[in-house]
Amino acid sequence: MSSSAAAAAACIQKSSRFPGTTATKKKLSYSPLLLTLQQRRQKYRSIRSPFSSIRSSPFSVLMSAKSSAKSSLEAKSSAMTPVNPVTTRSMDSTTLLKETPPGPGGYVITLEDGTCDVIDRDPQPGDSAVHAAVAVLNTPRAVEKARKSEIAKQLIQSGEILLAPPNNIKHVQCPDRPARADDDVQVTDPRQVPRRKKASLRGKEARLQMLHSICHIESWAIDLSWDMVARFGPSRGMPEDFYHDWCRVAVEEADHFTRLRSRLVEQEKDYGAYAVHDGLWESAYRTKDSVLSRLAVEHCVHEARGLDVMPKTIAKFQDAGDKETVELLESIIYPEEITHCGAGVKWFRSVHGRLTAREADDVSAPWFDDEVKATRRDNPASDDDDDDDDDEGVVRRAFRHCVATYFHGQIKPPFNEEARAKANLPKAWYDPPPV
Repeated sequence: MSSSAAAAAACIQKSSRFPGTTATKKKLSYSPLLLTLQQRRQKYRSIRSPFSSIRSSPFSVLMSAKSSAKSSLEAKSSAMTPVNPVTTRSMDSTTLLKETPPGPGGYVITLEDGTCDVIDRDPQPGDSAVHAAVAVLNTPRAVEKARKSEIAKQLIQSGEILLAPPNNIKHVQCPDRPARADDDVQVTDPRQVPRRKKASLRGKEARLQMLHSICHIESWAIDLSWDMVARFGPSRGMPEDFYHDWCRVAVEEADHFTRLRSRLVEQEKDYGAYAVHDGLWESAYRTKDSVLSRLAVEHCVHEARGLDVMPKTIAKFQDAGDKETVELLESIIYPEEITHCGAGVKWFRSVHGRLTAREADDVSAPWFDDEVKATRRDNPASDDDDDDDDDEGVVRRAFRHCVATYFHGQIKPPFNEEARAKANLPKAWYDPPPV
């Protein structure tokens, strides 16, 4: 056990309220968090066809929008018959603690004075983004993760959660895996998950299985985004903009999960009704020590693959006559996922730039060598890239090396090149596929 982990374990019982900080509060007013469904439709109205263009760029000017207008989909969700608590498997914090007690196996924030914050509560005013992230990651049930993410969103909007970490965080202990309740959903080997029919979703059961699969992916996307904040924000000395982007992604993923789950409940099913696999977090585990590789594999490769298949998925729901799901996927989830992939590309470039700049504080950091190794191919002759030595060529080779090393799978066409381009993902990064 490392000295940091040992220190965290030794002071588990000293959990204290997050002390004050000199960090500057910044009130967020970015559109993806504040827009109602009706306003999102307006913003993304040009995406009515899955392959049509999106008017707004993935990182457009952030705006504030407050409106009481409700769409028919939102009205239906709010009027939906409340789900039985037993069915949703949501639990209060006391029960959650008994189920997965915090400790050395969970996310623990160690402060400069040696005390620890073991976050086992809802996000609160005065928290940092890191505290909010840990609060979600230490929560075992997906429904509760989404609920806490919604609380964090509201506090971010009101400026009551700080986007940059306080200067008194010494270390964030991050386990190999966030809290997950064993009975929340049945996890099985990918080879044992029943295959869905590729041809059609006209059967109700096939549609529900597809909805459940997307819902499960979004549940892991919540954890992946918050883990980016907790695991790599403080340890890599990330700027405030990093927290801004990944908090935005996290709360949008939580919103996707909640809306997709509502579609299941409306049809007398719920999250946990079908077996799933956890391939997304298996990739995350392999990249737990390298933010560059995590960005490349999870937030570029996997996110981009989701963009590749989304138009066909929308078309299948359209063919099945499921207008509500089509509207949800087409007007909200699909365009927002493009921006999530864009965040991965943006921060891969940014982190790589910091590495190549060889700044003094980076060189002396304990994580610097690991990140450099992540971008260095042992056998350069096996790289199928050209010999460009310009800045873009260097970034491209680093990305392709990270993917070839850490991604266990095949990157294969067809590619949704229009959506990938909107996410600022260069074709040369993935085509031909890295080997």
